[in-house]
Amino acid sequence: MASPALDLHYFLSLSPERSVLADHEDELLSTYHAELVSRVSALGMAASDAGDLDDLRADLSGTSYWGALFTMTIRPVIMAEMDKKLTLESLVRDQQDTLAGVNPDDPRARAVNNPAFREIVEQVLPEYVEKGILCSRPGREVSSGLALRRGSLHLG
Repeated sequence: MASPALDLHYFLSLSPERSVLADHEDELLSTYHAELVSRVSALGMAASDAGDLDDLRADLSGTSYWGALFTMTIRPVIMAEMDKKLTLESLVRDQQDTLAGVNPDDPRARAVNNPAFREIVEQVLPEYVEKGILCSRPGREVSSGLALRRGSLHLG
């Protein structure tokens, strides 16, 4: 059985508004856990197989990098402005040009330059550094060193 933390990271990093998550995270976790216990029991397993809420929180903490990964890789695609057709081919071609800032019309560049996505990243990146998911250089202030330039994320 896969960790429920992965399911939760996927949902929490992609679905709720940051303010909803900040104000209702405990409620969301409690509701998820109650439903998990119910589903595990319905499958004929012992409710204890789902672990308790503290186990779920510990698992979430230990797998926080998944939330960062989902935020940085899936959210920009979800939030991409779909004024141009987004295809698998357009996502994988000319990656070096996009990363170098040569092709600002590329779907990946449009995705990571989306103002709504950039606002979310500016909020979560310091949290990821504080949790140890991402590292900053010692002695540097994360909030003053955070910059989003040319469609890529920079600390420093």
